[in-house]
Amino acid sequence: MKTRILITHISQTLNYGSAMMALNLISRMKPLLPDAEIYCECDDYNLDRLKVGTGVHDLKKFDALFNTKLTPITKVKRYIFGSDESIKKITDNFDVLIVLGGDDLSETYKKGALLKGSVYKSINKKCKVILAGQSFGPFFGTTRTMVKNFYKDISIITRDDNSYEFSKSIGIKKLVKSRDLAMMTLPNQKEFGKILENYPELQPNKYFTMVPSGLWHKYTEDKEGYIKTWKKLILNLSKRFPDFKFVILGHVLAPAKSDDRFVIKEIEKSMAPEERENLIFITEAIQPAEARQILGGSLMVITGRMHAAVSTFFMKKPAISLAYSEKYAGVIGRGLELPDLIVESRNQTWGDQSPLLEEVDKKISYVLENHEPLTAKISNKIDECTKLVEDQIDFIVSEVIHSDKIPA
Repeated sequence: MKTRILITHISQTLNYGSAMMALNLISRMKPLLPDAEIYCECDDYNLDRLKVGTGVHDLKKFDALFNTKLTPITKVKRYIFGSDESIKKITDNFDVLIVLGGDDLSETYKKGALLKGSVYKSINKKCKVILAGQSFGPFFGTTRTMVKNFYKDISIITRDDNSYEFSKSIGIKKLVKSRDLAMMTLPNQKEFGKILENYPELQPNKYFTMVPSGLWHKYTEDKEGYIKTWKKLILNLSKRFPDFKFVILGHVLAPAKSDDRFVIKEIEKSMAPEERENLIFITEAIQPAEARQILGGSLMVITGRMHAAVSTFFMKKPAISLAYSEKYAGVIGRGLELPDLIVESRNQTWGDQSPLLEEVDKKISYVLENHEPLTAKISNKIDECTKLVEDQIDFIVSEVIHSDKIPA
């Protein structure tokens, strides 16, 4: 009987960060598990993008059907006792559930982490659950106690050392230290790299790429101020580097509530034609490997999206991140030993006179003054991280091979 694997948190391939993790895992896992059936929690459109991106054409679609109309308390009760139809649909049909990482199991999203923990605990009784490439924790107080109860028997692979240390402190039984799954060469990267032929004005190292995040509400309640800061940052740079081009790249295009294009369109709309002369807006749907190629050709990148930074670093280039959560300090600060390239931006003053403008300007000067040693350091650290990601995939494959279903 074939092993059946369900991979979740890949429903939005227009979130290039989530997609990169999925593409790397699937493309490397499938040759090692040729007889396994891999199901992806997504719709037909996103499944097709995964097939194109991985080159794996026998992927199957799965709809988890989690009940979104229940109250949180009712959900927890039903999930804990495993009585929800969505849990039975998984445990009756799959041997392994792989939950791809992100930062949704952190204090920033603690209510969601508790609800998901109750779900994973129930599923894990009959179907092995692996949490891959996670920023996990930290949690405090009663939340920490509940998280320990929900997650202690679940395999967790962390993508940063802060998460690893927290997981170890609460007694996670099967714990693996790793790095973000995006820190590998994406499948068909060379082929997708041809996208730059569509932009002959973009010469290597003669342009900057800017990635304004659509998650403005994670930074501030001042939406207008957020947009004004990004606009001012772009205009300041175009004046400082008049011979350069500036790509404004959308890195997350779905779901609508976090679509980078909302912010980008507002920035573009507020600019006079002469202010847009050296700007190139790239907001159409492309493959993650194509986005990586655009980022990698830049002299440097300034981003509100962490995975845009990860792609840039993988291409051995520096990226300055405007951070809103713990994941930046873990993945970039500790994992790549690049804390000097992070600008802590949560709950700051935003607008034309935002102190963040001066802070970013200083970081840009720092990168230019230390470009050679920085790129050498990035290259060495990325090689280390890639090895840890390879070990992560080997661990997942081993867990799948030994995933005999637990009898009901």
